[in-house]
Amino acid sequence: MISFLVRTDVHINDKPPESRRDDYMESVLEKLEQIGDLARERKVNAVLDNGDFFHNKAASRNSHLLVRRVAEVHAAYPCPTYENPGNHDFPYANVDYVEKQPLGVLFSTGVFKRMDDIRFEDDEGLVVRVVGLPYKTEFDEFDFDIERGDEDVLIVAAHTFASPKGGDFFGRERALAYTDLAECTPDLFIFGHWHIDQGIQEVLGKPFMNLGSLTRGALTHDNLERIPRIGYIKVEKIDGKAVITTEPIPIKVKPASEVFDLENHERIKAERKDIDHFIETLQRSATVNEEDDMTKAIQGLEDFDHDVRSRALKYLEEAVG
Repeated sequence: MISFLVRTDVHINDKPPESRRDDYMESVLEKLEQIGDLARERKVNAVLDNGDFFHNKAASRNSHLLVRRVAEVHAAYPCPTYENPGNHDFPYANVDYVEKQPLGVLFSTGVFKRMDDIRFEDDEGLVVRVVGLPYKTEFDEFDFDIERGDEDVLIVAAHTFASPKGGDFFGRERALAYTDLAECTPDLFIFGHWHIDQGIQEVLGKPFMNLGSLTRGALTHDNLERIPRIGYIKVEKIDGKAVITTEPIPIKVKPASEVFDLENHERIKAERKDIDHFIETLQRSATVNEEDDMTKAIQGLEDFDHDVRSRALKYLEEAVG
């Protein structure tokens, strides 16, 4: 038997996201310790991390303390941790820059290992191969047609949007469709990048694991209701045939009311709604982009009080300057 724990989108950070009022770094580290305990309990071969482990792309914005604490937690794991870098783990959408990032430090020290193309084999000759596809701006189905070797099971982990039906993600990135990918060579697919929990689904007999972010960062309705989950994968040979079993495992978290500043969140939502309304009204009022016309448009917004219009004019002057 060969088994794994799977997590994605940890987004660990020194500073808490907006509306969090707990010690965010310690909260995330506690979740990582839980995963280490589960790895020990289930005697897995490895922990597979599918990207965006760090939140800040700028190396200078991740403290030495943060990197040290991460290293200490993972040094206590009973098995290796394999990392497939996500878009937050390196700048400029270029994975070559990962060497200069905190993730590169963890690779260099051996605390994390690269999830490039790994082979696992048990005493009975069962072979499982795991291939990691780091984030890039455009994926297509051809990226998943990986040439097979002698492995019994081929698992691919990709840091990209994917969903049962696919489509465009707000017009910026394409979400790959499970139905298209199921025709490709892998036997099991793991996805990250999209923080919502889409569960584990089977298409053409192949599992698609897309459990969302390990952490509840930005405060949204999904984060209030969602209990973060990680994945468990077990591969075993039964009557000479490789059989894959998958299971989602909930992580213990504090209630949203304890970790989120809900009153502050409501205030921020109201402010943003007012800003959005102001911008929409301004867009309808301003027919051209020249400075004088924009100034007149702002001054003509009589539905908004004097302070709002004055601040908008100040921002306009600063932008032009």
